[in-house]
This record gives sequence, C-alpha cells and structure tokens, in this order.
Amino acid sequence: MTSSTQLKLWILAFVLTCLVAWTGHGATYYVAPGGNDSAAGGSGTPWQTIVHSTTNTTTGDTVLIAAGIYNERDYSSVAGVTFRCTGAVTNFGWGIGHSNTVVDGFTVTGAPAGWNGACINLGFTTHNVSVLNCKILNLGMATYGIMIPALGLTSDTGPHGCVVSNVLFDGGFTTNGNRFLDIEGSNTLVVACGFFNMPAHDAIDITGAGHTIRSCTFSNIYVSEGSLDHPDIIQCWGITGAECHDIVFERNLIIDCECGLTQLTQDGVDGIRDWTYRNNIVVRNYQTASINMPGFKAYNNTFYHCAVNIGLPVFSFGVGQQYDGSGGYATNCQVFNNAFIDCAGW
Repeated sequence: MTSSTQLKLWILAFVLTCLVAWTGHGATYYVAPGGNDSAAGGSGTPWQTIVHSTTNTTTGDTVLIAAGIYNERDYSSVAGVTFRCTGAVTNFGWGIGHSNTVVDGFTVTGAPAGWNGACINLGFTTHNVSVLNCKILNLGMATYGIMIPALGLTSDTGPHGCVVSNVLFDGGFTTNGNRFLDIEGSNTLVVACGFFNMPAHDAIDITGAGHTIRSCTFSNIYVSEGSLDHPDIIQCWGITGAECHDIVFERNLIIDCECGLTQLTQDGVDGIRDWTYRNNIVVRNYQTASINMPGFKAYNNTFYHCAVNIGLPVFSFGVGQQYDGSGGYATNCQVFNNAFIDCAGW
C-alpha cells in the first residue's frame, strides 16, 4: 500500500467517524413555565409545555425542563428522546410508548381526577427506557407508581432492558389496591430506589425474567387497620399464568416493615422458579418470607429481630399445592451463610 493510498484511507475513516458522531448528536430544547409554545424552544425562547416538546422533537434530542408545576400528563411521541428536569418539576406523570426514552428528575404527586392507571406507564413493546431521579409521592387513585407491563404471559412479550434508578416512592392509598412498582417483561434493573409508607399493599409486583432489584430501601410497608390484604415487599404468583424466573434481589435494606418479605407462589406455573436473595439486611420485619416455588437461594443476608411477634421462621417453604391449585413446591432450595439475630428461627 502506497503512502498516498494510506493517507486517503485515514482521511476517509476520519470523515466517517465525524459523520457518525454528528448524526448521533441531537438538538437541545428548553421548556419553562413562562415560555411560549409558538417560540423556537431555545434557551432564551423556551416552550411553555412539556407536551409541546414531545411532539416537536426527534430521536437523539434532549429537552431541558425548568422548575415549575406543569398541570399535564405527558406522552412520548418518538423513540430516543431525553426529558431532563433542571429544577423541581411536577407533572401528572408519563405514558411512555417509545423505546430509549429517558425521563429524569420529575415529581409526580397523586394523579389527575378520574385517572386510575399508573403514574408512569410504559408500553408493551417499549424497550431500554430509563426512569431516573424521580419522585412519586402519594399515589392517589393511581394503580401503580410505575408500571412496566407485558402483553402476554412470557417475558418476551414485554419491555426489556429498562432501568428504574434513584426513584423515591412515598405514600400509597389504602382502598385502591395500588402498588409502587409493577415489573413484567425481561431484564429490568431497579437500583438505589426508596419505597416508603405503603399501607395494605405490596411494594413490588413482578413477573417475567432476568430482573434485578439492587441497593433499594424499604420502610413502613404495613398492614392498615381494617384491611383484609397483607402486603409484601415483593410478590409473584401464578394466578395470572405468567412466568417469573431468574430474579435477583440483592444488597437491599428492609427496615421497620410489617409485611411479608416475599410471597412467591407457583400456583401450577412451571415458569415460576429460580430466585436469588443475597446480601440483604432486614431489620425488624414482622412477617415471613413465603416460598412456594423451586430453585430459591438465600445467602449472605443478615436478619435482625424478624418474625418474632408471630413466632415463625424467617423463611417459610411450601410443601405442596392446595385443592384449588394454589401454593407450590419449594424444591431444590438453599439457605446458607446467613445471620439470624434475635429471630424466631430461619
């Protein structure tokens, strides 16, 4: 190869690299309460509403949203747009139906009148969505804080590769059957989130496969007076027929809760199996972890003053199904290298 040819190839590679970098870099737009939706959306000419930004951006764009209260529920319109708050921003939540969307820094308080869905709801085929640094305060009439739903009973019919990071869930509603988080699909990572003050209902409902719940804090998940429901930190059960396997629950802190640690019930569904529960710290939880499925492993956990008031072991393993098909078989399960301090048993 001559030096001239080599130089041309280097130039071509440089141009292609620059082209790829340029095409992957979107525009930045701005939204502020004092803006105008007829403006250009620049830093000095911001739009007024978030909803206007959703329909006037394209893949790769970023929308920076100034502090304020936006009385709107917003919906994505195209994949790959980042909506990032630069101050304290409150809205009525999000409907995200497009992959690679990022919502960052929103506060959702309650829900608009007549709304009984989720504060933040993903579509069935919405993948690689990130919900970051948000606060969901007082669910109101919303069914879920965040819902990541599947269309069918298997993990490949729902979203995959989503991230819920540093989200604060605080305050449920006793009579609407709401939960903080519903996870379906596959390979969702829930990390560094806080789940606080939920009466009567579960913190997390989960189906699908390959999900990880890591480095989260759960506190004051409790039984409300007069409620017939018992809450759980995390629950899956086969009553819907959906699979739930290869789940990791690790490095979480559970403190001062009056609820089940887990409710894992096979109910005749073979795809409910194989969970790993490791490196968690549980302090003063007053119910057990109910395990009615095969392949559950619990190791390197610390339990302090758990299940003492009911005199039962921390883990309760099911031995069969009931006449109505409920329950399951806790076979091939392992509990090892855990610390049980001032507990009724393990």
